Order: sequence, then structure tokens, then C-alpha cells
Amino acid sequence: MTTVRLSDVSKRYGDLTACSDVTLTIEDGEFFVLLGPSGCGKSTTLRMIAGLESVTAGSIYFDDEDVTDEEPAERDVAMVFQNYALYPHKSVYENIAFPLELSRQRVDEAEIEQRVSETAELLQITDQLDKKPKNLSGGQQQRVALGRSIIREPSVFLMDEPLSNLDAKLRIRMRSELKQLHERLGITTIYVTHDQEEAMSLADRIGLLNEGRVQQVGPPREVFERPTNTWVAGFIGNPPMNLLECALDAEGETERSRVPGPGGTREMAGVVRNEAFSYPLDAEAVADVEAANTGSRLLFGVRPMGLTIVEEATDWTIPARVKTVEPTGERTLVTATVGKTEISVETGNEVTDAIKDTTIHLRPEKFYLYDGTGDLLFVSGARADPAVAGGD
Repeated sequence: MTTVRLSDVSKRYGDLTACSDVTLTIEDGEFFVLLGPSGCGKSTTLRMIAGLESVTAGSIYFDDEDVTDEEPAERDVAMVFQNYALYPHKSVYENIAFPLELSRQRVDEAEIEQRVSETAELLQITDQLDKKPKNLSGGQQQRVALGRSIIREPSVFLMDEPLSNLDAKLRIRMRSELKQLHERLGITTIYVTHDQEEAMSLADRIGLLNEGRVQQVGPPREVFERPTNTWVAGFIGNPPMNLLECALDAEGETERSRVPGPGGTREMAGVVRNEAFSYPLDAEAVADVEAANTGSRLLFGVRPMGLTIVEEATDWTIPARVKTVEPTGERTLVTATVGKTEISVETGNEVTDAIKDTTIHLRPEKFYLYDGTGDLLFVSGARADPAVAGGD
């Protein structure tokens, strides 16, 4: 197994910068997911790790060895592609065995047969070995592609959106199988996807990329609960976090003197407000905002599940106008406008299309404050920590 480290890696194609100063450390045996929208540089990063793309600047290390200029065959990696890349004229057995037949170290037929048999059993495709790829389902073809990588016993697995061609139900099943497979093999795995649900369910840690730059690295729960900037907050979560422009008023009149919260009630020291709403802050929040904020503009963030549609206005409710109601079974997604801002509400309550003018209740136990540049200033119940951003 291998630790993979990228140090200030950049990739340019003429005037186009695909990746810029990417610094990451993928630990030995870790399942690490590169996540981001299409065109953000995640596949380019993976291909540079594989040696399929040259590096414009920076260095790539496998453990302590600089592999930046090494050929793909010298890096001991195995790559699984989105389109499987199986040989159509070869049987499943022949596809899986092919890397051993090409190996620089001679492998005799008896060992090849044994290792193909073990790999097929691991992937539950023993009964498919005589078939050609065209006679397999998408899930079976994906297993063959995985088998061809596994049989090489590489130091690093690289996977580029390997489940994107499967239907939704099969993707969920294959996610579970990939997770179990990684737990059994323990091989360092770097996995690229644009699907945040896939990333959250598979990863030990996630590296979020946007426009070729690393935005945040951390375990799935941390990335969801403590998005380090407004881009991450707007990308992670379905629907994503609501962000409302506001300003801090630490001196003005406020309607209540105590704020309920996770640790009990606290003395209120200020309020954030705009033309549509106001929300009280305790002294800790005000101190953090005043210490770190460089301008008057703030963004108040709250997840859709932190909002509730209520019948009557009470403390900390916002007047809103409902635009759409989307029942999805266990939950209902409501799109509404607060002032000029469109927000999402996720509720288990029944909401009808007939409702137009309504009120939305803010649950005071979980909210976020970002500065005008989009950086995290404060998380209710915990101080914002800049260490959650960046590469390592």
C-alpha cells in the first residue's frame, strides 16, 4: 500500500489552467474521493497521478519517491474507467487475465488460472468467465473492469466515475460492493465523481475541487457540517445550504435579551438582519464575527432541514412566499422567496400547493455566518476553524 502526495501540482493547456496549486495527501489504505462539478479538474488530477497526463508544475510522490516524470507502467497503479474499457473480442476470463499476461514478471498459466478464479469469486462473476463483454449487464461489465485492476495487485487504485453509466438502483448496490471490496483489500483508492451522494457514502475523506483549486478536504460529515466557504456550502447538500445576505448590528435595539441554544439560553449581544428577517446572536458569535470580518456584508447560512413551515408568526420567523411544493415521499421540498432571495425548505409536514403567503421558522440551534468573500466565520455551537480548508 502507498501514500500519495501532490505538492503544488498545476496543469495548463496553453492559456487554459485545468488545475492550480493542488496540494493533497492521500493516506496509505485510504478511500479518497475527488468531488466537484464537471470541468473542475478532478479527472485531470487523477490522470496526472496515473501518469497519463504530464505535470506543468509541482511534484507527485508515492510514499517518499518522486514519480512526477515516471511512465504509467512504472507507477504500479491500476485505473478503472467510466466506459469500462474491456476488450470486446476477449472473454471475461481473458479480460481479467490480460494484465498478468503483459506483466514484466513472468506468471505461469497455473498461477494465472488461480488468480483469475480468486478474483472472479471475490467479485461474484465466476459463472460469467466464458462470456464476452457484450453479453454482460452494466454491473457485470463493471465487475470485470474491477477484476482486471484487482488481479494486478497494485499499490494504488484510480477510479474515474466508474458507476456513472449504471442506472440509479444498480449504482447504489455497486457503491456498497465497492465499499466492502475496499475494506477487504485495503488498497489506497482515489475515486473521482461529480455525485455528492456517491462521495459521501464511499469516502474516508473528500477533496472538493472547483475551477482547478482545492476548496476543502475532510471526512464526509465534517464537509457537510462545517463547509469552509460558501462555494462548498452551495455544492454539498441536496438541496444546498440557503444563504441570506445580512449585516451585523451589535449595538441596535433587539427584541429579546436571551437566546436559546444547544447549551441552554445565552445572553444576546447583537443581531444579524436584512430587510426581510433578523436573527439574534450571543456574545461568542458577535465576537467571532467582529474579530474576523473585514466588511459589513455577511451571509447567514441555514440548511433546508433547519427551516420549518409554520402557520403563525412567532419568534424568529420569516415571512415568505411559496413558489413550488415537491412531495418526495418521506419529505416535502418547498421553494420559497424571502425578500428577493430564493430559499429551500425540507420538511416532513404536509404542505399544499394552495399555500402562497406563509411563514418560515428558523431553528436557532444550527446556523452559519460567512463573510463577504465567502469564508466561514462562525458555526453555531462551535467556532469556525480555518484548518478544515486546504490540502492536508
